[in-house]
This record gives sequence, C-alpha cells and structure tokens, in this order.
Amino acid sequence: MTKAIAAVHDGMSERKASAQYGVPRSSLQDRVKKRTNDCIKPKLGRKPLLSEEDEQKICDYACNRAALGIGFGKCQFMHYAADLARKRKLRFKNGIPSQKW
Repeated sequence: MTKAIAAVHDGMSERKASAQYGVPRSSLQDRVKKRTNDCIKPKLGRKPLLSEEDEQKICDYACNRAALGIGFGKCQFMHYAADLARKRKLRFKNGIPSQKW
C-alpha cells in the first residue's frame, strides 16, 4: 500500500498503481485523499489496557525470575499483571487478566 501511495504521489494514475501493486482502487483513493485516519496500517481489535512499556516490564520481570531460577507460574504472572494495572489505576474485569490475555 505504501508503494502504491508513493507511486500516485509521483504521478502514476490511481488505476495503474492499484493494478500494479495489487491493492483495491477505492482503498488507495481513500488513503491518497486522506479520507481515512489509518493512512498506512489499520489497528484491529480493542485498545490494550496496559501500555506496551508495561507489558514489556511484565515480560522482563518474568524473564529475570526465570534467569534466577525462581519458579513463576501462570497464576503468579496474572496476579503480577493485575498488581501493575492497579498501580496504574487501571482495572481488569474480575480483577485479574482473563485466560485469553
């Protein structure tokens, strides 16, 4: 999609760019005319409760415990995530992350 958008900006027709790069013409038109907020990559699904930094912090904590040889089960991992969310004044449904989290 980004190559098709760049080609249109360089003077190629939208029809030719959509055929050459295999993207839908209507989607290309929307992105070239900036009718959509997701110019390059749309975000699907719900917004995550924890930020990427917090999720990385949880993963680092689990890795550090594993490196030290300290046991760390799934239940403990979920409770640690819930504690971190509480510190950030966020709340999981039922207090802890679901099994799908």
